Amino acid sequence: MYIVSNNLSEILKQIRHERGLSLRDFSEMLGISHAYLNKLEKGRDVRTGKPITPTIETLVKISEGLKIPTKKFMNICGYFENNLSAREPYHGDNINIDTEISAIIAQITSDMTVTVGETQISKDAKESLREELRQVLMKIRKNYDIEG
Repeated sequence: MYIVSNNLSEILKQIRHERGLSLRDFSEMLGISHAYLNKLEKGRDVRTGKPITPTIETLVKISEGLKIPTKKFMNICGYFENNLSAREPYHGDNINIDTEISAIIAQITSDMTVTVGETQISKDAKESLREELRQVLMKIRKNYDIEG
């Protein structure tokens, strides 16, 4: 597969056509409704004309359905600031840290597999990460309550 665009709608159409899948079959594979996939492929809601912007959770579902690591998929779709080429290796300094954090949070707060860089982390590491985040949030809340 050679991706010729960094536009989510074009990428989804390209992959679906390359795999010879119907809209319904592809949507089942991705774990999203066929109506929503149709909107994503068009890039807008045909009734309202408004652009469709998927949530991080939806992007994670799609990447898992495609069996592509979430950050790599988001990079291919152009969601990172420096938009690394899909053919370039991962370079941590070139990734928008806020986007990466959002992707990881979406993964740790669901039943989805968590990837950090190109590596899937274990269930224990996922729970540890969730607990660390919980501790940081509790500390922030405690400091805010004292100052407020």
